[in-house]
Amino acid sequence: MYETLHATQVVAEMERAQLDRAVERRRFLREHADRIVPAAPGVWGRMLRHLRRTRRLPREGAAVAVQHSREPVAAR
Repeated sequence: MYETLHATQVVAEMERAQLDRAVERRRFLREHADRIVPAAPGVWGRMLRHLRRTRRLPREGAAVAVQHSREPVAAR
């Protein structure tokens, strides 16, 4: 029911350990920045890149698409 001192200490120690690990990870990345290479895109990355490429309209085609979308349905 009430928060105990022990639970507060345990949580504080866990958070401190997480911060220490994060600081160490950042230090390591700073020191070894030359060894970092971007990973190849996975399935989702390739799919999103493909969708981005296929959804683009040419500039003149975009204007035509907007004009067609404003026409009444009966006129088509």
